[in-house]
Amino acid sequence: MTEKFPRDRFDEIPEDLTRVGAHRAPRPKGRGWIAVGWAVLATLVLVGAGIFGLSLVNGSISFHGATSSPRRRRRPRPPRPLRRRPSCRQWTRRSA
Repeated sequence: MTEKFPRDRFDEIPEDLTRVGAHRAPRPKGRGWIAVGWAVLATLVLVGAGIFGLSLVNGSISFHGATSSPRRRRRPRPPRPLRRRPSCRQWTRRSA
């Protein structure tokens, strides 16, 4: 199964060559922090765009400061008491 190929120029290696194989240059220090920085920047941009988009759609977030008159919130109504219907003996909400 082994084939013999004819020798070419790549088979001739100078004798004074000290390296063997192809070596890559060492990676510079701190290169991992560059990737972390890009990830943090992308996250901040996406979160900021999301908050801005929600403020346009919802309107509950305001970037213009406090308004002069705050909105009054309505009190939630207490639930209606349960009463027993005599005809079918079921518990139902009393209609107002």
